[in-house]
Amino acid sequence: MKLNRIISIFFIIVFAVSLASCNNGGADITLPPEESTSPAAQNNTFVFVYRGTSVAPHAKMSELAAGLGETLSYEESPSCLYQGLDKDYTYAGFKLRTYPENGVDYVLNICFTDDSVATPEGIMLGSLRSEVEAAYGTSFTEQNGNMVYTKDKTELRFRFNGDSVSAIEYWAITE
Repeated sequence: MKLNRIISIFFIIVFAVSLASCNNGGADITLPPEESTSPAAQNNTFVFVYRGTSVAPHAKMSELAAGLGETLSYEESPSCLYQGLDKDYTYAGFKLRTYPENGVDYVLNICFTDDSVATPEGIMLGSLRSEVEAAYGTSFTEQNGNMVYTKDKTELRFRFNGDSVSAIEYWAITE
């Protein structure tokens, strides 16, 4: 339970910082999303699988919603970087945030919230650093205390508390 509280506090802080970094007059940053969200198109991206639905950064949320099922909660806020709303969906074991692009919502990031979900390679909160390296290799970078793996326009980030995974995040690279 203590780990869940720490993770929840971490996500609240990250969300608050992201809201604080919004600029009201800045230029929109745009990047064309992936044309297809089929598993074949995702071979060069990191993919999270939930209830048989493959969820990848830059995927169209409209194509995923039915497979993901009911949300535990939903929130939206004005986007800092795009015209429209950023949307946050909470499911059992993870949170998903979207970004708007030309009237379509795309997956920006997926954050694990407990150990009830795992990456397709079997890594979950609480896994050991050696298990992450065995599953993903040693071709990663260290960024702000995270072990970051990059494929095409996606990142898979692992944060550690000692030798144990304390956060797992999939990210769309949008710059």
